[in-house]
Amino acid sequence: MFADLLEKLNEETDLFPTRLRDMASALRRVAKALGLPPEDVPCDPRWLQPRLKNIAPAAHGLSPKSWQNVVSDARGALAHFGIVKRRHRRDTDLTPEWCALWKSVLASNDPTLAPSLSSFVYFLSRLGVAPGEVSDAVALDYKMGLEDNEISRSPDRAYRAAVNGWNLAGARLVNWPQQKLTLPSRQKIVRLQSGVLPAAFDRELEGYLLSLEQVDILADEGRSRALRPSSIKLYGQLLSRFAAEAVNGGVDPSEITGLAALVTPKIAERGLRSMLEKHDNKTCQSIAQTAILLNSLAKALESPEVELKQIARLAKKVSIPRQTGMTSKNMKRLRTLQNDAQIARLLSLPDVIFSRSKDPQKLHRYALAREEAVAIAILTVIAAFLRITR
Repeated sequence: MFADLLEKLNEETDLFPTRLRDMASALRRVAKALGLPPEDVPCDPRWLQPRLKNIAPAAHGLSPKSWQNVVSDARGALAHFGIVKRRHRRDTDLTPEWCALWKSVLASNDPTLAPSLSSFVYFLSRLGVAPGEVSDAVALDYKMGLEDNEISRSPDRAYRAAVNGWNLAGARLVNWPQQKLTLPSRQKIVRLQSGVLPAAFDRELEGYLLSLEQVDILADEGRSRALRPSSIKLYGQLLSRFAAEAVNGGVDPSEITGLAALVTPKIAERGLRSMLEKHDNKTCQSIAQTAILLNSLAKALESPEVELKQIARLAKKVSIPRQTGMTSKNMKRLRTLQNDAQIARLLSLPDVIFSRSKDPQKLHRYALAREEAVAIAILTVIAAFLRITR
C-alpha cells in the first residue's frame, strides 16, 4: 500500500532529501486524487491504471503538466523499491543500431513519431531485439510490459500508438525497418459460416430488408416512410448476429427456417441469453436494440398474441432505462465548479487562451484552442443569462 511506501521513504538514506520529499508528496497527492487514504491505495499498476487515467487534473487544482510530474514521482517511488521497472531514457541506454534509428526520428521533427515510439524503442533496445526482428509478438510483449509497469497510461492505447507509429516511421523515414506490424481488431464479429442456416432464412431476411425500403403511401396500414439505408443495414446485421447467437446458445440451425423462428419465445430467449453471457450477464445498447427489433419483427410477422407478450416481456427485461439528467461522470466533473477559485479560472480561460503566443510549429492546435475559447465564452454568457432570467 502507499502507506507502506511512505514509511519506507522515512527510513530511506540513499536518496537526496528533496527527492524523498517529492516522492512522498506525490504518493499523498495521488491518494487524495483517488479519494482514498494512502492505507487503501495498493501499489499495483493494474489497479492504478484504469483509475488514474480518468482523473481530471483541473478538478484538483493542477495543470496537466503538474499532474504528470506528480504521477511520475509516484511511479519513481514504486520503481525505487522494485515494484515497477525503472525507465531508461538516455541515448547511452540504446544500442548503436537503435540509437541511430532514434536520432533519425528526432531529426525528422515529425510531431507524431517521437511521442508514440519513444518508450517502444527503448523497450526493444533493452530487450535486445534487433530492428529487423521486431514482430507482432514483440509488440504484444511491449503491451504486457506496460500493464506491469505503468500506473496511469492506458497500456492498450500506448501499444496501439506504438504499432501505428512504427508503421508510419516505415513510410516516412528512409532508414527505418520496413516490416509492418498489425493490430488485433477491436471488433467482436459474431457470424455463422455460409450454409449453416437453411437457405430459406437468408432469402426471407433479404426480402424483409427490401420491404423496409418500400412504402405504399395509400395503404391504410403499414410503413408510412422508408427507412434510411444505414438503418436497414443495421437491422440486417442485428438479425444475422442474433441468429448466430441463438445457434451458439444451443439452438439447432435447422430450426431457424425463417424470420418467424427468431421471434419464437424459446429461440429469442436462447439468443438473448447467449448475448448476455458475453457481457457478464449485463445488458448493453446492442442487446437492448436487438430485443426491440425482435419485438417489432414479431408484430410485423403477426405472431400469436401469447408469443407477442412473451417477446415484449423479454425486451423489457434487457431494456436500458432512458437517460434523465446528467450522467454521474459529468456530475463528477462539474463538482469542481463548487469551488469559487475554479469558477474564476473557467471564466478567465478564454482570455488566457487568447493571450498565448503563437507557435509556428503548432498553428493548427493554436487555431483549435482559440475556437474552443470562443465556444467557452459563448456558453458561459448563455449560462449566466439563463440564471438571471430563471
